[in-house]
Amino acid sequence: MATYELYLWEPDVDLEDDQWQEILGDAEDSFAIAYEVCNEIYYKHEDVSADAPHLLKFFQYLYDVIKQPKYADYFEGMDQRIENDLDIVKRARRIVWHDENILGNETSQEFRRVLYEAIEHSGICAYSSMDGLLCNTDSYTRRNALKDAFQLYPPLKTVKKSNKITSLEHIPKDVKEMREMVFLFMQQHPLGRYFELEEETKYSGSVEKTNGLHFQRVCNNGVKQKFKIVLTYSKKWGEFELTASSFCYDFFSHNFDMNEKLCVIKENINNNLMEINFNLGFIKFVQDFESKYGAKHDIRYFRFDKEDAKYFNIFLKQLDACLSLFASIDSLEKFIDLFLNSDQTVFSTEDDFILPSYNNREISPFGVEQLDLAYMLFTYGNIYPEKIKKIEEYALNYLYPNHFSEVIKEKYKKRFKELFRHINLLNDYLVNPTKDWRELV
Repeated sequence: MATYELYLWEPDVDLEDDQWQEILGDAEDSFAIAYEVCNEIYYKHEDVSADAPHLLKFFQYLYDVIKQPKYADYFEGMDQRIENDLDIVKRARRIVWHDENILGNETSQEFRRVLYEAIEHSGICAYSSMDGLLCNTDSYTRRNALKDAFQLYPPLKTVKKSNKITSLEHIPKDVKEMREMVFLFMQQHPLGRYFELEEETKYSGSVEKTNGLHFQRVCNNGVKQKFKIVLTYSKKWGEFELTASSFCYDFFSHNFDMNEKLCVIKENINNNLMEINFNLGFIKFVQDFESKYGAKHDIRYFRFDKEDAKYFNIFLKQLDACLSLFASIDSLEKFIDLFLNSDQTVFSTEDDFILPSYNNREISPFGVEQLDLAYMLFTYGNIYPEKIKKIEEYALNYLYPNHFSEVIKEKYKKRFKELFRHINLLNDYLVNPTKDWRELV
């Protein structure tokens, strides 16, 4: 099941209170609830021919809001997509609606705000796996669910119309102009606008000039998202080199700020363990750029001659695809779902040691980063305990090349032992508390 799904159904096919209580009591997570919604509502009514006035009202409200010119920067081009759905609803009159491709994968905060406004305005029943929001016919449940949703996503603000940076009229001639265009891109991006410049590094020498831009966003739940863009111009070769990398999530550090007694644990933990790297195999679905040198480049290494500066816009298009997916993952649960269930090939594909195939996608065990990530996710998410054991055995019994000295081998083994200990320490206290903190240190 994908992370972004929205189920809508007419109030007259809603479940009874006792049925909802049973489902909510038995389901362990949002995906289990969505599964029950599919079985109890969606599949039982998807082929039933009947009027769906609330569904029609939902789409009409959605369409009326996103087509307003003052919100053009938020929803450009989406009015036609919703209009097509609106036309289908008028003809099909389906009682239950579910389409993750049209609505669920739209990840901007502004769009979710309009979704929940449409649910409130239309009176339709809904379940959103995006936020675990349930709006059934019970007025108390609806009122509290929507109240929480509107606190997460504030009302829309009118956005001043700006020039589109993907136009080839805006071709930068040097690193300074590229830097300004990156900032313009971030300001206009529906998710990029929430990132702040955390740090900027500059280097200017006789051979090359480099600008490093480090961006950070703190989500409403305290999760930190970080990445960096490096812009380099080589005077010697007359080439630009652009990279976007170090995409990482910090899911746990905000907990340290809320509890003084954790300072003892913090001293025993490498803070890097709280950051989950997004760069494994990176994002395969973006377009590869083939330079005149015959080599293909992705967004981690994008090089072109100064005469071909128009390719900077291709870099921005790839950055858009990367940033949209990266910034939409604002919780550990969503990252685990991406890791296990996404149909987008994001991670490396080599063999099946760690993971069975998910949509023909597997994770390689041979890189230290892959081992770290899989171990963290399986531990924090309480999934695949048998895989955790195999990862430990694999790491501690790895057959290193003959030229590795015994000292180096033991150093690696010690490093993995500490890594696994610290990950389990974080999991026991922050993710799935089972012990008193004094017993953990």
